Parts: sequence; structure tokens; C-alpha cells
Amino acid sequence: MKERVYRVLNIKISESSQVFDLLTVQFFIGLANALINIIAFALFIYNFPIHYLPDVYLVVAILLFLANMIYERLEHRYSPLQMVRFVIAFAMVLLFLLWIGLSYFDKHTFIFMLLVASVLIYMVTGYAFWGLVSLLFNVRESRRVFSIVGSGDIPAKIIGYLVGPLLMPFLGLNNLVWLAIISLATGFILFARFTRKPSWDTIRKKSHADHQHEHHHEKKGSNNIVKFLFQNKLIFAISLLSILSYNVYVLIDYTFISQVKLRFENISDLAAYIAIFFAFGRIIALVFKLIFT
Repeated sequence: MKERVYRVLNIKISESSQVFDLLTVQFFIGLANALINIIAFALFIYNFPIHYLPDVYLVVAILLFLANMIYERLEHRYSPLQMVRFVIAFAMVLLFLLWIGLSYFDKHTFIFMLLVASVLIYMVTGYAFWGLVSLLFNVRESRRVFSIVGSGDIPAKIIGYLVGPLLMPFLGLNNLVWLAIISLATGFILFARFTRKPSWDTIRKKSHADHQHEHHHEKKGSNNIVKFLFQNKLIFAISLLSILSYNVYVLIDYTFISQVKLRFENISDLAAYIAIFFAFGRIIALVFKLIFT
């Protein structure tokens, strides 16, 4: 039965352990991100005028720039396995502090911070998780494996977007943060358990060897600004594409949120609408992912 499943998914038996371990961890990270999105967007749209949204984008841009620099320095000092654990732990602590702020301090300030944090957590967990996956599998393997590993994110977000509004009347919107923390904690514990398996010995040894190599490796200067900042032309081209695509995303996002704010006055209805909208988006993503895969 297992061999039939592997053939359908187009993965090798030797890869299966790591693939399903990563898929499981991705599921709990995706579930946490879905819950954070519902809480952050619902609270922000309900409590803030729409003209504050560009301020969020500006703060996110500055913090992401700083986070990228810090992350780059840390990944040269710690292994990819350690980075995943550090990032998940950081996200849990940050969400706990934001929950305290929402519950006991100036609510408006911490709502603003929560929306900013939701983007940071999504981006940084993506850096750590996919950075590890890219080291586990080569280019040829990644064509088969990445779609399977990433498939844990879509059902997780569909479940999170649908379950969040159902639990909100019982727990309250603020306390849904605890479900996100529990989901991240579950992913953290499972990841620590998975990486103790013998199948992960190779990446542990490779990470240690790479870490030792970093201490003896010095970057050579370059007169070419593209090579100096982006290392190679492919990364530069991808960066330009990202700038264009994210600008389109921001414009659409701003238009959508401004119209939603005009339509809903009850925060429960607002949260339910956002959750259903996001869930429908993930279903469309699943269809396209199956087509392209």
C-alpha cells in the first residue's frame, strides 16, 4: 500500500521519511499563519481607518529589510536545523507578547503590531523552512518533491480559515492567538523529534561541515554592483520579478481591504468573511498547483 502511495506521489522510498516529516511540520506552520491572518486582518480592519494600511506596509518593509540582514548573519553561524527551531520559537514568543499586549495594554498599538508581525512570521518561517528543504534535495529531486512538501500548507490554511470563525464565539478573537501558538509549538516538538531519526543524519553532518567551512571562507570583493548585492544575475532577475509582483499584490490588497471595511460593521461577520475569502483563495491555489504539478 505504501509503495503505491509513493508511486502516485512520485517520490522514492528513500525520500519518503523526510518528505512526510517536512509536510507535517509545514502543516502546523501553515495552520498558525492562517489563524494569525484572520486575527490580524479582522482586528485591523475593524479598529483602524483604511489610510493607516500604507503605514503598515512601510513598517513591514523596514522590518523585513532588517530581518533579512539579521537572518543572513545567523544562517552563517547556525545550521539550517537550528534556524528552523530558532524561527519557530521566535514566532511563538512574539505571538505570546502580542497576546499580552492585546489583553492588558493599549489595544490599538498591539493590533497594528500584530498585522506587521503576521507578515514577518510568514516570511521568516518560509525562509527557514524552504532553506532547509533546498539543502535536503537537489535540483532534479526538487521538481518532484517540493510540490509534495509544500502541499501541507494548503489544507492547513483551509482548515485554519474555516475553523477560526467557528471557534471565535467561544474563545474570542484575541484568544485565537493561543491556537496559533499551540500549532507552532506542535510543529516545533514534531520537528525536534523527526530530526533525531537516522534518516536526518546526512543533513546534520552536512550542516556541521558547511558551518565549519563558513569560518574559513571569505567573500571576495567585486566591482560589479549586481554581483556584489545579489551574488548572481539569476537572483537579481528574481528580485526584480518579486518587486513587480509584490507591488501588484499590495495594490490589490489595499483595494480589497478598503471595500471590505465599508461593508461590515460587526467584527464577527468581518472575521468570517475574511476567513471564507482566504479559504476560497487556497482552494483555487490547490487547483492551480495540481494543474502545474
